[in-house]
Amino acid sequence: MLSRTRLSLKDSIATQLLGIVFSFYVIVTFTLTGIHMVAEYYNAKDRLIQELKGMETTLLPGVAKAIWNVDEGQLKSLMEGILESPLVIGTKVEREAQTSLSAGKTDTANEGNDAFLISISNSIVYEEFGEVSTIGHLTLYSSREIVINKVWQSYLFIVINSILKTAALWIIFLIVSRKYLTRPLAHLTQSTLELDLEQLETFHMKDLPTQQHNELKILQEAFREMVQKLLNARQKLQAAERQAVELQTAQSIQELLIPNEDPQLEEVEIASFYQSASETGGDWYGFRHHADLNTLDVLVGDVTGHGVPAALITAIVDSFYQSLDQHRLEQSKAGEKDPRLLEPTYLLELLNNVLYSTTQGLYNMTFFYSMIDLQKKSLTYASAAHDSLYIWRPSQFTFTRRGQEKKRAILDLNIPGPRLGHAANNQYSIASHPLQKDDVLVWYTDGLVENKNSEGEPFATRNLKKILKQCQGLSAEAIKDRIVEAAYQHYGTVPRADDVTVIVGRIR
Repeated sequence: MLSRTRLSLKDSIATQLLGIVFSFYVIVTFTLTGIHMVAEYYNAKDRLIQELKGMETTLLPGVAKAIWNVDEGQLKSLMEGILESPLVIGTKVEREAQTSLSAGKTDTANEGNDAFLISISNSIVYEEFGEVSTIGHLTLYSSREIVINKVWQSYLFIVINSILKTAALWIIFLIVSRKYLTRPLAHLTQSTLELDLEQLETFHMKDLPTQQHNELKILQEAFREMVQKLLNARQKLQAAERQAVELQTAQSIQELLIPNEDPQLEEVEIASFYQSASETGGDWYGFRHHADLNTLDVLVGDVTGHGVPAALITAIVDSFYQSLDQHRLEQSKAGEKDPRLLEPTYLLELLNNVLYSTTQGLYNMTFFYSMIDLQKKSLTYASAAHDSLYIWRPSQFTFTRRGQEKKRAILDLNIPGPRLGHAANNQYSIASHPLQKDDVLVWYTDGLVENKNSEGEPFATRNLKKILKQCQGLSAEAIKDRIVEAAYQHYGTVPRADDVTVIVGRIR
């Protein structure tokens, strides 16, 4: 029975994801808010300087006249009058006679010690009888404090706006993540914890609190199928042998997942062979014939390790594809179609996420997904670090007089891709290859070529290719038998270290 320890809220995937997203959002928001406030300050400062320039332009004629007429009273009156403006904290008039008159805060600025003062200066000119004379300079002073007073309301609005948006987004994130992540994941986790292999008859998994058919829904369906298969297998084993050990139980479960018979189609012959190296192995294969599309999918996988964990992984994979086929059938009855359910790359990516979320990377699986278009005679395939698919083309199997091959008779098809379940959100590539009549296709797992004889020598791919070149004109069943016979003769009496799976297809 699984551990009953509840997952704390802080350790849940949804909470960690929400924390990461929100942390980045807060950092970006505070950065942009700071930039906005700085920009607002400099805009206000520029407006203040323009206003000071306008006041200075208005004041200059009067000041020029007062200096020209040596009217100190009028000059002081003008300077004191300009100080009435809330934008001006000081003025200074410097005359050509090296005398100056100041009002307000100007001394500190003259000494260059107050970085908070803002000043603008302009020449004082007087025109008489068409002659223009420069008679001094007028300087108006303001301060950074005045600029801040002009923008503090904008600052307050910016800060309040940022706080409100952050709070609103936090609430939205919380609601959305709770609905689409936290609750469904908590539901699946709780159902997993409640699973008791001794009480499968009473186990009932409630539907996820979501109407969307996503990865979590498919995982739930796969989990239900796995539980049902476990229940059916245990009931059969209890009727036959009450004292069966756990490995024997797992072996019977896995045998239910291997196809009982090969597809019988006019366009292609299929013959398969599977034998586990121990009570339970990690090899799995299956076929998906889509009569409406006239295609045949050949699926081959190999879980790392053996025993019950490997059997359970293969059960999940088998249930996954059965759920997909059932879902596609229901869509077809409803007049709906999801073309992604026929794309090898999409299905590998989906299965990868299901296995990773189930095992958290503890168990990996190599996989080869191939789709044969029976009408067009073409092959589309994707691989998750699995062994190559060999295509033997007898039409290219010719020799020179010296007995050397003219053409490459055996094609080695593969495409790079990470193992299933190794990490979340793995990406896979797709490739295609044309087929022709009498082409022989061979899928296998690494146990076929890596199991060794008493001398420590593996069967190796060179022996597999050698056997293929001796099978011209034979049926798929006969070619499969020759491969298996040659391999087991090579192994001799040495116990096999890994499962052996071979599938042979021959295009008609």
